[in-house]
Amino acid sequence: MILIIYDEYPFFIEKVVSKDVLHGVFPNTLTDIQKNYIKTIFSEIMFINDYQKNIRETLYDLFEKYKYTKLIAPRETDLLLAGELRDKYEINGQTLFSAMCFRDKVLMKTILQKSNIRVPKFKLIQNQKDIDDYLIETNHIYPVVIKPTSMSGSRDVTIIKSYNEIHEWLNKYDFNSNTWQIEEYISGDFYHIDGLIQDGNVISIWPSKYVRPCAEISYEKLDCSYIIPHDHFLLQPLCLFTKNVLHELQLYSQYKLNSAFHMELFYSNNNNNNEIVFCEVASRVGGCRIHENWSRAFDIDLYEQHIDMSFDYKIHIEQPIKPKLLIGTLRIPSKRGTIIKIPSVVNSDIKGIDGYICHRPVGSIVDLKTEDGFSVNLIFSFITGKNENELLTNLENFQKWFYDNTLIL
Repeated sequence: MILIIYDEYPFFIEKVVSKDVLHGVFPNTLTDIQKNYIKTIFSEIMFINDYQKNIRETLYDLFEKYKYTKLIAPRETDLLLAGELRDKYEINGQTLFSAMCFRDKVLMKTILQKSNIRVPKFKLIQNQKDIDDYLIETNHIYPVVIKPTSMSGSRDVTIIKSYNEIHEWLNKYDFNSNTWQIEEYISGDFYHIDGLIQDGNVISIWPSKYVRPCAEISYEKLDCSYIIPHDHFLLQPLCLFTKNVLHELQLYSQYKLNSAFHMELFYSNNNNNNEIVFCEVASRVGGCRIHENWSRAFDIDLYEQHIDMSFDYKIHIEQPIKPKLLIGTLRIPSKRGTIIKIPSVVNSDIKGIDGYICHRPVGSIVDLKTEDGFSVNLIFSFITGKNENELLTNLENFQKWFYDNTLIL
């Protein structure tokens, strides 16, 4: 008997093939159509209110009632709870400690630093004295970055450029609401490396490049990352660095992964010294529909393979040699105000744009963040190009067209 939990609509469920009895737990915010469809797949299903608040108690009640053989929890917010339950009820799958190594940013950097892998200077901060101690240890070099130790989607990441901004941060946040770290600001290019790891061995891997670091994204600076070409000079160095990180974390946690992975790395030019620097890593599929980029570029669905490995199925995937096309995802975050005009469809003269979705209609009042801290996005689309220069040119043309035709007051 298998339990699947997911805090949104489980879009991957159509591809789940299993002879086992399936139970499911999902948020009560799903539409009636979504609920009715997944009811046809599961023998028992629960839709719970306030998912993040109630999921722990719900799962413990279910585990006391049923004898589950597997727990499938693809979302990063559920990884620690899933590991905890597997440990307690002796279920095969990622352990709590392994999940912590791929979720806690301080722990993972501590492990990697001991293995001589380049990480930013960092410190766990629990009060203002810890911040002051870090600044003294690093000779008050700014900027610095303060961020939660176990959050996703760049939520609550703050780039701080002076001690006055430290005080501003202390007035905005408190040490009871989250666990925080302060770390060195790394300038340079930013990449994410995605792939699949089976029985502890990387079987598929490829880097993508962010147009800008996630913490710097705003309405004026859109969010975009794209798969890099096969002849990119950093392809092999980024892959090798990623494999070393995955090896060290698995060795330390004494658990061999069977999952997708998503890693973020800097190619730093701090002090005119080019080097690859670790940012963070997760033992799950990257967000922002990265799995669809992979499907289009390599005919590999990261989500499907990740779920299959969660079911303990052996998968047979060949390492990609060259992407069929260069493709990326782009999102434009909102700015506060009322939308006076915004394109509902993309102009046919704009090249390289596929799947344009406008999330907010004219007349909407928009804010920067949702209640749970995620950016409010105005649009989503895929961007393509025959080569890197063409993709970036298409992106530049799209940006000019969008901002020329959008007004928020």
